[in-house]
Amino acid sequence: MKTDRFAILMVASALSAGAACEVYVGSKPPQSATAAQPPSNQPGATPADPSRPNKAIPMHLGQGAGAQPTPATPSSTGTAPAPPAPVAGGMPCLDTGATSVGDCAAMQAPDPSCSASTSAQQKCNTYKAYFQAKVAAAAVSCLRGLTSRQACDASLTSSCARGALAQACPDASLGQLCQIAASSCRTSAADCTATLSGLNLQGQQAVAQCVAQGCQAGLYACIDGLR
Repeated sequence: MKTDRFAILMVASALSAGAACEVYVGSKPPQSATAAQPPSNQPGATPADPSRPNKAIPMHLGQGAGAQPTPATPSSTGTAPAPPAPVAGGMPCLDTGATSVGDCAAMQAPDPSCSASTSAQQKCNTYKAYFQAKVAAAAVSCLRGLTSRQACDASLTSSCARGALAQACPDASLGQLCQIAASSCRTSAADCTATLSGLNLQGQQAVAQCVAQGCQAGLYACIDGLR
């Protein structure tokens, strides 16, 4: 498993505080029956240093590649799970459920006047690779609605991505990352959460690496730089 630089920063912070750091991707591993060992009373045993308490700090980096989200189930009282929270406009937010995503090849052919460096179709494929399925579907639908001339305008393709990301349901697991981004990426923790919640795990890990490098151009530049 490749450890991203965000994980490295958080591990270093925990270790400097004199604590053990328990890092895992996906569900927390079960506690081994042999993990806890009683203090040794054998002659020559070195007693534990009371100045360095044995404290483990778990750090959850997401579900992990290939992990399946835990399905929502009715509570023991028989009540159904709450629907996704609404976003601006009163529509339900886009959750992490599966859905079909449109074909980027169905986009309008680029106008001959388009710059050689402008590739709306490349952006489309990037959004499919790094966005949650429902968020990707919204972004691709927007891109497929652009005319040949509009596809030349990078600001319009970026608007399709921003609009789709803004509809994502908030991801509470982004707290640690967004606390760091708030101080180094010219954003707030709330705006960071709103921007990154629509990314899948692969996208969040890629942005975490960008944040660890300082993201001098701002947080959204980390998303715009996904390839």
